Amino acid sequence: MNPYNGFTGLQRGRALDWLNRQYRDGLRQRPTACEVCGQTEGMFQAHSEDYSGPPYGDNIGAHGLCYVCHMMIHCRFASSAAWARYKLALAAGLMAWNPPRPMWGLITKYLNGHDFAWNTAPDSPRSNLLSLLR
Repeated sequence: MNPYNGFTGLQRGRALDWLNRQYRDGLRQRPTACEVCGQTEGMFQAHSEDYSGPPYGDNIGAHGLCYVCHMMIHCRFASSAAWARYKLALAAGLMAWNPPRPMWGLITKYLNGHDFAWNTAPDSPRSNLLSLLR
């Protein structure tokens, strides 16, 4: 696993192992919606900004995200312009949708400044995750 947000790949891997044990033992539930774009269909992943521990706690897997939002958050350091456009689109009530195919091609096109496919977001409260991120 690569380093992220000041944490080593080893720290991140240990935290992910802990989170997976929490899921396996029924102590935590896997995400079922994206707290950034509001999407409720598709695959969701747990995202952490803080991998501090052990002992681990709610900081691990704190945010449930769709694949697109998760990848955009991780790409924000490599492409600040794409991240800024993404935040503006989300703030305007737009969302990325998981199409029935791998997203890398679409994300790559977006990061390179090409058109991105947007859909209207459902009415749902947004978390403050975007305000926490650079």
